[in-house]
Amino acid sequence: MLALSGKPLIKEPVKAWKYGPVIDSIYHEFKSYGSRNIVSLGTEFEGLDSDDVFDMKYIIPNVAEE
Repeated sequence: MLALSGKPLIKEPVKAWKYGPVIDSIYHEFKSYGSRNIVSLGTEFEGLDSDDVFDMKYIIPNVAEE
C-alpha cells in the first residue's frame, strides 16, 4: 500500500516478537484462538477510505489466486 499510494496500510507500530511481527490491536482481537485457525472476521479496522478499499481489491486477488 505504501508503495502504491504513499500511505501506510497500518497506522499502529509493528513490534518485533520472538516468533514474528505483532500489531497489538490485531493480537488482542485474535489471541483467544491460540494456535487454532481464526474463523471469524475482525471487528474493527481504522484508517481505510474508499480509495484504499479499491486498491486492496486490486492487489489481494492476485495473491489469492496462486
